[in-house]
Amino acid sequence: MTEEISLAYSNLSGVLEDEIKIYRSLLELVRREKEILIEAKIPELEEN
Repeated sequence: MTEEISLAYSNLSGVLEDEIKIYRSLLELVRREKEILIEAKIPELEEN
């Protein structure tokens, strides 16, 4: 039973680490897109 719990915990830990990596990648992507959008609006703001 203890071995099954250890295996399940190890699997859960691995899955959570993978999810965190995906989340961080998506967060970086959103930040880059935000910067691109901000840079794209600068010329419009300078005209006004």
